[in-house]
Amino acid sequence: MYFLLINARVTKGFMLYFLILQIAHSWVTIPLESNKEEWFVKQGVLVKQVIGNSPVHFQTNYKENMGEEKIAFCGSELFYIPRRFVEDFGDLVGLVGDLDLHHKIAVPMFFMAMDSPQNFDSEALAGTVFKTQLPANATFKTIYTAQAPAVFPVKVMNEIDFIKVIRLMSIGDPLLMELV
Repeated sequence: MYFLLINARVTKGFMLYFLILQIAHSWVTIPLESNKEEWFVKQGVLVKQVIGNSPVHFQTNYKENMGEEKIAFCGSELFYIPRRFVEDFGDLVGLVGDLDLHHKIAVPMFFMAMDSPQNFDSEALAGTVFKTQLPANATFKTIYTAQAPAVFPVKVMNEIDFIKVIRLMSIGDPLLMELV
């Protein structure tokens, strides 16, 4: 997956673009108290552990946004963290450490701990190009476009692929050439 955010709308705090374009369909809340699915119950325990060990402002945000008796499950594969929240995101990832917290639970937990859902902007990456049923001979050059804020899926398998995709991405963002 690749993000070209120069053209993305950044007026709201978070930009989220879900594969089916609606938070309500890709982000589901799961009750914990009455839940009989052991996996969700264990994930809930891990969420409580991470949030409980978080700085107070993360705890407050999370509890105001989610409460304590449910967790969010996110079916998205594409999301964006604004620069001002990158450090917070890194801190939260660090709190997870080696816990077996699944990313489909961890990502919404991070977002809910950092900011309020009313600041999420689900339209920001609406110009995303989804390439499905790619031919076997598809290359980065054939699937990439600098006119889209994101191209999905772009799978980088090794360092050479990474360099190739960065060079192509630099068409839309010349600063990326500094990486290679």
